[in-house]
Amino acid sequence: MNTKHITTTIILLFLSFAVAINLYISKEQNIYFWDFNGYWRMWENFHSTFISSPEKAKSMVLRSIDFDDYNYLPVALTSFFKALPLPSRTSYIISLFYVYYIPLVFSLFYLINRITPLKEPFGKLVILLLVSSYVPFWAPTLRGYPDLCGLLFIALSVLIIVRTDFTPKISIKYAVLLGLCLWAPFVMRRWYAYTIVSLYITLPLLNYYLFNNIKFDLKKITNLIINFTIAGSFSLLPAIFFQKNLLERVLSTNYSNIYSYYQSGLFTSMEILL
Repeated sequence: MNTKHITTTIILLFLSFAVAINLYISKEQNIYFWDFNGYWRMWENFHSTFISSPEKAKSMVLRSIDFDDYNYLPVALTSFFKALPLPSRTSYIISLFYVYYIPLVFSLFYLINRITPLKEPFGKLVILLLVSSYVPFWAPTLRGYPDLCGLLFIALSVLIIVRTDFTPKISIKYAVLLGLCLWAPFVMRRWYAYTIVSLYITLPLLNYYLFNNIKFDLKKITNLIINFTIAGSFSLLPAIFFQKNLLERVLSTNYSNIYSYYQSGLFTSMEILL
């Protein structure tokens, strides 16, 4: 496939998403529409503030990152789509798809192909279709939630792990990059903190297994621990610097008690899982 065909395919893909988004929004029921407008209103507010005073908009985002559970950053990064000659909500939903959804789809496609190389074009097409049609990606995005912003950085973190061997030596550059990629989901959405903690437990094991299988090597394990300590520092330090007030509230809040209403019993959870 030459460059012209690739360009044509990408343009058609972008246009098809725009058509699908317009069809959905045209059928959207107002009774639910107003339940999903929180981030859209933040998007509009940031854009209008940025047009009148870029410095004030910057301060607004930084303060929101420091204090708010749901801050302005995810929608601030997509606000330039407000310039499209389209209805505001349509432009907003399109911005989420083009800035977060499409990069996530191709990141996951590349990740799958990296772990299990696919040689047949048909196999690659099937994987791409499965990833791009995944309902938990589509549903929140069409409703106006920028939830995929964190998943994008998580996918990039896993890509770093499968491409970079952290065991032979101390790799400061990639460790710092990994740390920042794992901090990014938290700065986008507070509840990604649980995922980040679990990734700092599992990603070192995955990295060691991918490049060393189950062979025990103390020096390599030591290098791995040092690299992930560096990565952890570059996840924690920016969080302390930019999100000090949010961290204090997170550490002093009993989320288990708050979320207990949404929890199910053990057997019900197992049934749902199966």
